Amino acid sequence: MVHIWGSIMKDQINPDYYKNYTIEVTDAIESWGLSFVQGNIIKYIVRSGKKTTDPQQDLEKALKQIAKICPLVVCTKAHEGVTAIQDSNRVDVGVNRISAVDTTGAGDQFAAGFLYGLASGYDLETNCKMGNIAAGEVIGHIGPRPKVSVKKLFVQSSLISDLTD
Repeated sequence: MVHIWGSIMKDQINPDYYKNYTIEVTDAIESWGLSFVQGNIIKYIVRSGKKTTDPQQDLEKALKQIAKICPLVVCTKAHEGVTAIQDSNRVDVGVNRISAVDTTGAGDQFAAGFLYGLASGYDLETNCKMGNIAAGEVIGHIGPRPKVSVKKLFVQSSLISDLTD
């Protein structure tokens, strides 16, 4: 059973299409003129162990390289939180651990919360917290859409003062 589970997890974590890129992530960012990059940690460490044997070191190197050419980088790391770099400002924001029922829509909800904060003029750390709250709400139940007002959750977390923000 362990072998089967390991094989399943290996296929989920390292699918073939990650091995067959025709362009490097940093080259795509530069050539496509992207100014915002948001991605899950797996996209950055898919080749971990190839350059070094330390996936955390590989992630840090990737984040630094991407931040050199992209003014805003956001890397979600599931239960480990999020790292965001804007210009030379870096924040690492943890999450409140909750039992995940269904992760469908978590990335989209993170992006929605983060972008709400960004568009509303909040600071980088607050944007990350908003993304985490939005993602946390949707993984607590089955289905990709929030069941409660995420904006109310922002108020309850003292990230915004009231529903008019």
